[in-house]
Amino acid sequence: MVIRWVAVFSLGVLFMTPFADGSPSKEKEFHITDKKLSMALMSFALQAKCQIYFPKDLVGNVRMSRSLNGVFDVREALDMILADTGLGYRFTNDRTIVVIKNPNALETRKIRGETSPASGSGRPMPPVQKITDETQTLAALADVDLSPQLEEILVTSAKRSQNLQQVPQSIQAITEMRLEKLEADDFRGYSRVVPSLSFLDRGPGQQKIVIRGITAGTSVTAGDEPGNRATVGIYIDEVPVAYNGFNPDLKLFDVDRVEVIRGPQGTLYGAGSMSGTIRILTKKPEINTLAAKLAGKFSATEQGGTNSHLNGMLNVPLLKDKMAVRLTAYDRNLGGYIDNIFLQKADVNTEKTKGGRIALRFQPREDLIWSAAILHQNTHLGGSASANINQGTGILQQIREVPEPYQDKFTIYSTSMNYEYDDVEVFSTLSLFDRRIIDTNDITHFLPMHGFVPVPFYIQNTSGIKNYSFETRLLLHKGEKFEGIIGYFHSDQKLEYQQFVPAYGFDAANGNLSEAYGRKDILFESQLIFDERQQAVFMEGSYDLTGKLTATAGLRYFEYKQDYSIWSTGFLAGGYSDYETVVAKNGLNPKFHLMYQWGPDNLIYTQAVRGFRLGGANDFIPADLCGGDLSEIGLSEAPQEYESDHIWNYEIGTKNSLFNNRMRINAAVFYIDWSDIQSTRRLRCGFGFTENAGGAVSRGIEMESHFIPFDNLEITVGGSYTDAEFSQDVVNVDAKKGDDVPGVPKFSYSLSLDYSFALTSALEGGIFASYQHVGAIYRQVQKHPLEKSSAYDMGMVRFSVTSDHWEVSFFVENIWDERARLFVERGFENNTPIVNRPRTWGLSLSMTF
Repeated sequence: MVIRWVAVFSLGVLFMTPFADGSPSKEKEFHITDKKLSMALMSFALQAKCQIYFPKDLVGNVRMSRSLNGVFDVREALDMILADTGLGYRFTNDRTIVVIKNPNALETRKIRGETSPASGSGRPMPPVQKITDETQTLAALADVDLSPQLEEILVTSAKRSQNLQQVPQSIQAITEMRLEKLEADDFRGYSRVVPSLSFLDRGPGQQKIVIRGITAGTSVTAGDEPGNRATVGIYIDEVPVAYNGFNPDLKLFDVDRVEVIRGPQGTLYGAGSMSGTIRILTKKPEINTLAAKLAGKFSATEQGGTNSHLNGMLNVPLLKDKMAVRLTAYDRNLGGYIDNIFLQKADVNTEKTKGGRIALRFQPREDLIWSAAILHQNTHLGGSASANINQGTGILQQIREVPEPYQDKFTIYSTSMNYEYDDVEVFSTLSLFDRRIIDTNDITHFLPMHGFVPVPFYIQNTSGIKNYSFETRLLLHKGEKFEGIIGYFHSDQKLEYQQFVPAYGFDAANGNLSEAYGRKDILFESQLIFDERQQAVFMEGSYDLTGKLTATAGLRYFEYKQDYSIWSTGFLAGGYSDYETVVAKNGLNPKFHLMYQWGPDNLIYTQAVRGFRLGGANDFIPADLCGGDLSEIGLSEAPQEYESDHIWNYEIGTKNSLFNNRMRINAAVFYIDWSDIQSTRRLRCGFGFTENAGGAVSRGIEMESHFIPFDNLEITVGGSYTDAEFSQDVVNVDAKKGDDVPGVPKFSYSLSLDYSFALTSALEGGIFASYQHVGAIYRQVQKHPLEKSSAYDMGMVRFSVTSDHWEVSFFVENIWDERARLFVERGFENNTPIVNRPRTWGLSLSMTF
């Protein structure tokens, strides 16, 4: 009850306190390559940490004559950006700049690189005059609204830099500042504020992600099917890392932003992005800036342990104007909150994560940038967050006879090159993603269910992934009318998946059964190897037809080949067997798109896009164990392979900035037709296979809005409605036409309030409150109550004090102490829900140097 009053009080304070602005430092490092002046000014404002106002009809289609790279004071940088444009500027305070027409601007020719040196500065200075005449200034400012505006966000979702509000796609970009206010350290922290994004959660790095109702399977499994492919693409910078049910969960320190692109991205991103793409963009080295940041967070979880987060960043110039390195390190120690009452161990589901990144940036010339990075993260979980409530335990208790540790470590090696020449930009990237997962699950209860004398019994799944990928693309700007991209993608991935099932003491208790089929007390062993090569050519072009109407078309041609092999042995496998096969396919994915700009800050778009998911090879199924089950469904053996499935996404959306950019409303309506669904058929013998069966449709609406009702308050609202149902019978999962697709909440929505106020002339206070609602989901098509994850509500509040170089905040997460069932695992006959972290109180601190 106390927490609810704290939340109510915090919201009440929002309306009673004045606002104060901070001051940016005078010198900043700038990297501005956008040729369009409006985009360049937006980049300038982000990098200078200031507000800049410019009438769009004044800036129009004006283009910069050169890029801007290096360390400059704010005025000097703005002089260079506005060179030869006939525009000037005026500071209204230390942090606010207005761009206005300069009647005294010098007439100069727009020759690339032609500048005049400033006396004694050593830097080229353009012939721009600042407006100093007060009469001119007052006249120019008369029609300019200087009230606070919403932050402009630049995104690269279309593989080129664009203003988020000018991208005709359903995209949400979550900036570093918003991530910090949400206290978002990983995927869970931001996922609930993104419309049409949902997830099924077994723990860190074990989420199955769903966008717009397109799940990775027609029944929600525990994620132990290595051949079951993801429907959402995950990228860390330019590196594809998605692995269904076990997507790597990067800790979000020193991250520039997270972009969530809703809808298929089959042209630019290809396989794995059938229903959408999530991109995590890390911060890049700043070439001439020596900077550092230290941050820590310390908290306590009710009915659980204590938690600590430590972060550090160091940016060091190595070669003036040409090279810098950025080092990042972090450490997480999270206390558990689930008690194993069988083993008499409290708080078993601890998490320990260590990681870091080293990034190098080399810019030998203004138009050429070479980058390289190594990222590593290692996570160890002490146990599962699942509870055995259907066996009579409490919601934060479990019964496990064997410890269930989980380890996930991955390393990314990447390098890239970017070259610009006039209206052409060439980008190439090469990467290696190397990951190893060891997942242990107690299955002791399986033995007495099948008439065996029970002994401690567990399954250990080990996955090793190595994926080499290469992409090169060329971006072309042809005047103001045409923009196009053409590229080539190649990947070579090897996945090794091993299962090891020991039951020490089994033979002594049950008559040496396992030794007759292999090794003593080892009931099952297997190894699967997927060796997959994939290549694609893609192209996309946009043409301005009328000045307001733009048409876009895209196409991706892909080929892939998968070599698959498996061996298995042991009592549960019926002895030794092996099997191998080869699958090779190709295909085309088109995209059609129209955008109508019906106002300078308003657009409407419509698109038809095809998304796809690669097919693959099936596991071997032993005939002596499963022959009867196969016969019942009319098969003599399991299918050796399954085909790609695909969707057509039809969408109408709109983006609008209103009231001088004090309000944004973005919305989209979609209809998705999903064909040849890859679904898993489970057999009673314990094995299963993937097949293409049936179809589904998903229809819905998503909306997000940001609003500044008065100068010191920003309100954000977002939500979605998704209705995903089978359009045909799917026999293998007992689904009838009209049944809901499992794992998809119908309603989800969120609300946040962000308020700032002056404490002193040098200190700023802040209150941030967030509320999220997630609708109910079912694990299977059949809506069994024990397999239901009920709807839940989450809330958090954060109080902060900020100066120019430090911030301290107090926060409460899960303020109503909700016990949400994030996922319901099914271990043979037991349903065990994964439970979220109880209410957590904490303090965070950060310092920049």
